[in-house]
Amino acid sequence: MLDFVLWTAVCLAAITGTARAQAAVSAEEAATCFGFSFGPWTPPLDWHASGHERTPDSITVPLASGGRGWAAELSHPDQDGTMLIFPSWWPVGVKIALPARALVRGDTVNGRATALVGNGFVTPSRAEVRAWLVPCGSSRGQSARLAPAGATNASTSGGAPIGTWRGTSTCLSRQGQSCGSDSVAYRIVASDSTTDSLSLQTSVIAAHRERRTGELRCRYEAFASLLTCDAPNGVLRLAVRGTELGGRLTRRDGVDLRYVHVRRVPPRER
Repeated sequence: MLDFVLWTAVCLAAITGTARAQAAVSAEEAATCFGFSFGPWTPPLDWHASGHERTPDSITVPLASGGRGWAAELSHPDQDGTMLIFPSWWPVGVKIALPARALVRGDTVNGRATALVGNGFVTPSRAEVRAWLVPCGSSRGQSARLAPAGATNASTSGGAPIGTWRGTSTCLSRQGQSCGSDSVAYRIVASDSTTDSLSLQTSVIAAHRERRTGELRCRYEAFASLLTCDAPNGVLRLAVRGTELGGRLTRRDGVDLRYVHVRRVPPRER
């Protein structure tokens, strides 16, 4: 049932929401951190169908220290049972209703999540959610190991995004060439002994077949959860957000060429 796990820092520092979104917050400033595990969304999450216009680019969504997502200031389930978080995959906000009681380490509570919509006439997507406390000073991988039994972790566990990913690569520049959206497959493997050096093998999926298109040398920045790859016509930067990668291929003069959004493929489907 559980789709993915999200770690969110609830920051109680005396700073404004705008400043908090722009500045890195230390582990000492982050008073409470939670792990969330979501079930299937009904109806399925659809950015445009929900009334939002611009496709969110996860690479531009600010993160808290340790690669965690943001929650609204003073959000806490022991106040009124409602939290508002801002994950990179739904940056306008997800409202989470939990039992109004204080949590202690090891507790798991069940609640209901609602993805905020941009059109009041649209039925918002909802999902079951589980929540628990995680140490704010630990990495996402350490937090995953401390997750309660039954909370499925389908994220990268804080490490390099090695594996198979499938999704779309959408053309952004229509100057002088036919341009559209391609179904793509990315296979990311370690390229040498260093932990931050990776190889990204690219393929285009057409007529139910994969056609190999190239191989890129990449660097993974664990602190920023960012994969940067040298491409023949520019630089591909992909933000690693759990089971998703999102970002842009940018020409060396700063022109965006393509927008990429892919999801991790479970091992049995590869």
